[in-house]
This record gives sequence, C-alpha cells and structure tokens, in this order.
Amino acid sequence: MIDKYLELCGYKPEEIKSQLPRVEKAFTILGLTDFDVERGQERISGFFDTNLKGVRRILGVLVRELVDLTLAKEEGGRWIYSSPPSACADILTAASLGNKDIHVAFPDLLFVLTMGMMFDKLDPIMEAAEGLYLEPGMAHCSLIQTRLGLYARNLIPRAVLQVSVGLICDENPKADASFEEFFGIPVQYLLRSQDKDWEESGRIQRHIEFLAKNLKRMVERVGEAAGGEITDDMLNQARKMARDFSKPMRQILEMGVNCDPPPISSAFVHLMRAINGMPLNRHNHEIAVEGANILCQELQERVNKGEGVVPKGSPRVLHGYVQSYVDPGIVVALEKMGISAPIEEVQLYEPDGRFSPDISGIEDPNYRLAAVLTQASIFNSLPVKSRVTIEACRRYKLDGCLWLVHYSCRPIMSDSYMMKDIVQKELGIPFMVLETDVYDPRYNRNRQLRPQLEAFAEMVKSYKASLR
Repeated sequence: MIDKYLELCGYKPEEIKSQLPRVEKAFTILGLTDFDVERGQERISGFFDTNLKGVRRILGVLVRELVDLTLAKEEGGRWIYSSPPSACADILTAASLGNKDIHVAFPDLLFVLTMGMMFDKLDPIMEAAEGLYLEPGMAHCSLIQTRLGLYARNLIPRAVLQVSVGLICDENPKADASFEEFFGIPVQYLLRSQDKDWEESGRIQRHIEFLAKNLKRMVERVGEAAGGEITDDMLNQARKMARDFSKPMRQILEMGVNCDPPPISSAFVHLMRAINGMPLNRHNHEIAVEGANILCQELQERVNKGEGVVPKGSPRVLHGYVQSYVDPGIVVALEKMGISAPIEEVQLYEPDGRFSPDISGIEDPNYRLAAVLTQASIFNSLPVKSRVTIEACRRYKLDGCLWLVHYSCRPIMSDSYMMKDIVQKELGIPFMVLETDVYDPRYNRNRQLRPQLEAFAEMVKSYKASLR
C-alpha cells in the first residue's frame, strides 16, 4: 500500500526500494495505517492533477521532509525551527549548508501540509495541544497549536533554537516565549516596527532599518546555534537555491494569471508557494527543482493546446487573504463551478498590486529582504492593503474577491469586512468573506462552505455577464 502511495508522490522505482523501510518506520511512528494511506491517495488525487509528473514529484518532497523530521530523534542531528511567514527560510537553509549536523524545518506547516492536507490525520495533534494548555474555543492560532501538539506528542526533536516570526501577529512570539519556559527551547525573535500612521506606507526608511537590524541579529543567533558564522557566501548560496525553485514556480504562476484558461489549479500553485517558503533538505530541494522544471514544460504544452482547469473566458477572482493550507478542495470546488482564482493577496506588494516589490539600489542582503517584507500587502494597514487590492483587481481585470479569513488571526480577521466595504464601494465587484481556519481541518471544510461558494460563483458569473 505504501509503495503505491510513494509512486503517486513521484518516487522512482529505485527510490521506493531504497526509501520504503524509512517511510514505513516513520508512518508507524505517526500512526498512519493502511486505511490512512489509501485515504491519502484519494485526497491528493482529488485535490491535484497527479497525471502531471511534475506535480507528483513535488508532492513527494513533502513526504520526504515528513519522514526526515519524524525519524530525526533516532537518526540524530540538531534542529533549528521557524514558522510562517517565511521571512527566514533562506537564513535557516544557509545554516544547514555550513554544518552537516544541522537540520532546519518549519515543523508546524510541514505537518499541516502532510498529516493535515494529505492524510486528514491532524486532529490528534491539535487535541494534544488543547489538552496541554491551548484550550479549544479560545481562538488560538491553529498553526501554533500544531507546533505545541508536536511537542506534546513527542513527535519531533526539541529545537536548539526556535526563530519566532512576529511580522503579522503578536501571538506567535508570545506562544514561543511560553514554549521556552515550558520546554526549555531557546528563542530568537524577528520583529518589525508597527508604529505607523493609519495610512502610512511600509516603504519608509525607519521600518526597513528596524527590520534589517532584526534580521542581522537573527543571522548571528542562528549562526551561533549552528556552531559557526553564517557568511554572505552561505546566504547567497541559500538564496540561489531558493531562486532555482522560485523561477519555474514564478513562470507557472504567470501562466495561471496570463493564460486563458489557466493550465493548472491555483490550489497546486498555492502548495508550491508554501514549499518555496520552507527550508528544505538539500537533496529534497533538488527534487523540488526537478519537479518544478518538469511541470513548467508540461503546462506549456497545455497552454499551447488551449487546455485548462476552467472553460476559456471564465471569470477570475482574487483570493484573499490566503488559500487554505489544509483543504485545497475549497479552490478546486470553485474551479469546478467555472471560477478561477489565480491570484492571492499574499502575493501582492504596494503600491500598485504587482507581484514584485521595488528593491532597486539596495545592496545589503538584510536591507533587501527587509524592503521586500515591508512592502508586502499583508504586513500593512487597511488603507494600504485596500489600495493594493483595488489596484490588483484593476491591473489583472478580476471579476470579484473571495476573502478566506483565518478567523483565529486577529490582524487578518479584524479588517476583512472593512476591506469588503472599501473594495465594493470603489469597484462594485462581488466580494464574499468566508470565515474558516486555514490550518485546522476540523473547522469549515469544503462541504460546509459549498453553499456559500455556489452563491458567490453565481454572483461573479452574473457580474461578468453584465459587463458584456
């Protein structure tokens, strides 16, 4: 049974033969039965186009990372962890390049994408966290619950350092501070300045300088935990590795945005973006790059034939704030209704809703990354975010907005209905807010949201028809 699953996830015959014992051991530790593996096959085949070799190869990267982390306690090594948003993935990767004993991961997101999205087996991990001290019904971030549940169930090794990213919310650093007290895990915080006026842009010098200094301190602390200095050469090598994957991924993204019809579901593009934001084992990274390049070629063939996931001329919407990490079926269902969602709000930058920020003239790598992050729409105030969203809808000629909000995230949830009012007043396009949990599969699954999705699809189709 497991060998069939690995085949579906792009493992080559010789890889299955060599890796099957490790996979079986890891799946046993995780409590994955033959039933779970069979269900996993059904789920990923339903969510993604596994007829594409590139899709299968990239899915296999997640399985490999899951196995590596699950067996880490017995296979040894020291681990440095962080969590989304992915401001420090390249820095963690650089640390692993300088020391073969150092391994890096975003364990919470990895388990959401595997035990959650692939196998629908995340519930016991969530419940373990709730049984410890993050009580249910209190709107704690489910990504933090996942992290706590992994420690509570003793599924992953204790980190020698946790990089706590506080670029969006304040709960992430507070939770990691409690983990430091509870589990004795050292923490390095990555924070940004949020003391700006209501309509003030993030593209101002004091914000960039504050974040750049935080990044510099983080690089130093990660280097200390890894047992050596992280040099600029190591950082450049890590960023080149990231570009090797992000370049074909960007081409695939642009096919979805610019081609009619889009050749692949945006649910898989979303998954690629999640993988691109995570630090990967070097060998797994090479497989991810291989898969992305293969997929690029496969999709170009579809574009040449005019094939896609929705009929030609179908309406297109902006998906905000972000797609569900645990239930791609939400977007797949929307596409089956004839609506594509090729753009996510988390991809947009101020001032005008493009996919790329302005970092011209900035040489220092910490300042460059700080400039990128401070221009991201999601890290800005409502007036900035709404302007970026409006400009993106105009730029890409979108027919509506579907705002999937992570209800336990205060910064995201607090302004979603105000965003709806502002965008609709300016553009008059359909805008629906769906409250859900983008990491916890127990809340608002696709089947529960379907009536709202159907209503939204009809509104968007009627709006597009009225423009003809």
